[in-house]
Amino acid sequence: MKRIVSGEVLKEKMLEAINLLCDTVKCTLGPKGSNVIIDHSNFSPFITNDGVTIAESIESDDEVINVILELAKEASIVTNKTVGDGTTTTLVILQSLFNLSMDLVNKGENPIVIKKQLYEVLDKIKSALEKEKRPVNDEIIYNVARIASGDEEIAKVVSDAFVKIPYKEAVSVKEVEEVGVNINYFSGYKFQSVLASPLLLKDQTNIKFDDSLVLIIDSELVDIESISVILNEVFKTNKSLVIIANDFSDALVNEITSYVLNDNLKCLLIKISDYGERLRSIEKDLEIISGAKIVNNEALINVQSLGHIKGIFVNKEEIRIEFDSNDIIKGYVSNILDEVKNIDEEYVKEFNMQRISMFNNGTAQISIGGYTKTELREKRMRLDDALCAVYSSGEGVLIGGGVTLLKVSSLLNENNMVEKIWKESLKKPFKQLMDNTGLDYKNVIGSIEQEQYNLIYNVYEDCYEEA
Repeated sequence: MKRIVSGEVLKEKMLEAINLLCDTVKCTLGPKGSNVIIDHSNFSPFITNDGVTIAESIESDDEVINVILELAKEASIVTNKTVGDGTTTTLVILQSLFNLSMDLVNKGENPIVIKKQLYEVLDKIKSALEKEKRPVNDEIIYNVARIASGDEEIAKVVSDAFVKIPYKEAVSVKEVEEVGVNINYFSGYKFQSVLASPLLLKDQTNIKFDDSLVLIIDSELVDIESISVILNEVFKTNKSLVIIANDFSDALVNEITSYVLNDNLKCLLIKISDYGERLRSIEKDLEIISGAKIVNNEALINVQSLGHIKGIFVNKEEIRIEFDSNDIIKGYVSNILDEVKNIDEEYVKEFNMQRISMFNNGTAQISIGGYTKTELREKRMRLDDALCAVYSSGEGVLIGGGVTLLKVSSLLNENNMVEKIWKESLKKPFKQLMDNTGLDYKNVIGSIEQEQYNLIYNVYEDCYEEA
């Protein structure tokens, strides 16, 4: 039987859950906030000040409180997914909104009406925040990354990545043994694939072909006789050959490999690892890049099926195709961009943004390593926060340090009971920031208000600065 809780008991449980969550997290706000040690059943304990990570780890022995905790955690999780930072600030505001609203409910106000009015005021707040938005430049991007990560090395790498690669989906992260943070940039088109046989590398760690002929087959390639006209063309032109297919028969792989090992042929047999719509998209991309014509049946293969690529690089980890852009490719990418605007599924959108970046700007891979697993895990979380924060700041940024929220709170009417709730709640992040720094909240806010919110307090440097 399900446990049913209602009335005053439910109110108490809700209050306990919200305060448990938010009190635990809010002590980490700002560069002088505390860190938290988290024990985890699946790996060793680790240290972090990342709000959403801490929030996700909080549990209670009380199953009712756990249910409420899961609902409350959504606020920070959605914030993290949307903008990559500000998760602790979200929980500070959440706690204040909840406690002040519950005070009204306890005085007899209708909670449904309060909720409706809170959303009405929220539209006013969002409009005010939109007016405070400032455009970004390289310095601002670096500062966003530094604040989100708390690490200058990570900030430098992430801000550089943002300048060169405008799509977050095209920036991957790899954990390595070497200590530090480094970034490598790649031009060309990469896709998930494998060589039909490792012997095609001829005992080399990597291989590169220039000026290759390309054959794309949307099926399994079984009979070597079906590509005899292609092989004759290759032998005649003395060019290398790249065959991309869904799969290859063992007999064909063995025969082609023997040609390669005997230096009679330069050839790569590549299997695309994806399937369904992703496979169709990759094949279409390669068709546009190479000018090849996709063949659906090996019986239809002819010389006119062949395309051409500028270069192909292959090692045990990746296959990358080099190409020169042209009007056909630019038009094709423009169509993909239009299609992406109507895609809701996150993983589908991410895949398509990767494709667009490979056509336009290339991709990047950030390598990160630490002395211990604990250090690596913490640095990885800092890196992820910086990436999300930087790539969400492209539309503009707000002055930090809680000052923008203070300024917006000053626009709200204290005589309206719901606006007063928002007014007090928007002040809370600044107050918490000062509490965590050990400063007197009233003295600092007085100085900022006196300067019409054109002043911020730099907690990290312990000084006032122009906003």
